Amino acid sequence: MDGSRMWKSFAHIILALHVVCSVFVLMMPLIVPLGVWLAWPWVQNPWLRHVHLGVVLFIAAEVILGKPCPLMVWENRCRTRAGMPLYTTGFFDYWVEKLLKIPFKDWMFESIFFTVGAASVAEYFLLGPVH
Repeated sequence: MDGSRMWKSFAHIILALHVVCSVFVLMMPLIVPLGVWLAWPWVQNPWLRHVHLGVVLFIAAEVILGKPCPLMVWENRCRTRAGMPLYTTGFFDYWVEKLLKIPFKDWMFESIFFTVGAASVAEYFLLGPVH
């Protein structure tokens, strides 16, 4: 495998990891209340709930401090070495615009993140993990 193909592969692996993390963060606030209502024991797993809250708080700190996501930084480094185009916006807005053809503004991301973050913190304390 030549160098640019290797870096392209790394970029795609990081992209896949970023998608998995995004789905995890966005879906948990919907899955947890449903799982509690349907008595799914795995939604009350302390590790799952602690990791989710930790990721949400990490993203909140990034947003508050105006820092880019490390996954996006690493992916862009790999894209540079592979000769691929870089993200010109944030990860989330880039893919929403590309896949859904919806112009995405910063306030939209911040509104979604605030809603997901507030729901996640509230659920953690109201429907907390069972130890």
